[in-house]
Amino acid sequence: RRVRREQTANFWRFRHEKFVKGRPDLLVEIKRSNSTAGNTKSKKGTAAAAGKNTNAAPQVPAEEVTVLKSEMEVLKARIAKMTDNIGELTTLVNNVSLQD
Repeated sequence: RRVRREQTANFWRFRHEKFVKGRPDLLVEIKRSNSTAGNTKSKKGTAAAAGKNTNAAPQVPAEEVTVLKSEMEVLKARIAKMTDNIGELTTLVNNVSLQD
């Protein structure tokens, strides 16, 4: 559940009664809500009355999936390039160390 202190605050504070320091066993009981607290009851009641699965994942538009997949490929390529750069830099550092 989100709790906002002030309208002008630059951060959100999250709270859940199952989120307790030193109690990792309780974390499995925390489930993410995908709607505001006020709308949750009415939506669940409507879906349940209609016989729909209330635990189903929300549908994501195909266009958004395509964009995300494209972004993922770009990020994978950047990570591969950075990995290569780190390997080259490591070799350079090792060579400099051997020269001393």
